[in-house]
Amino acid sequence: MRRAGLIFLGIGLSGFLIGGSGLDSSASTVCAILTAASFLVAAVGYKIYEKSERGEEDKTAEEINIRPKETTFQMWLTAGKLDV
Repeated sequence: MRRAGLIFLGIGLSGFLIGGSGLDSSASTVCAILTAASFLVAAVGYKIYEKSERGEEDKTAEEINIRPKETTFQMWLTAGKLDV
């Protein structure tokens, strides 16, 4: 998912630069449409990338919250008492 977001972002930014460079030519209408469409593709790619990064951070936070509980439980099991 992360790679797809980066690919869309790269394609969108490339198209934005290509379309933007042709805005002062005789085909400025076509270039304006290309620039707008490329901007939308880049925005979608960024949202996909951002969402995948946020998902990985949430997983990491959940793992960090689970580890101390697991460690404490394992300590209780090995010690044989619950008031450690």
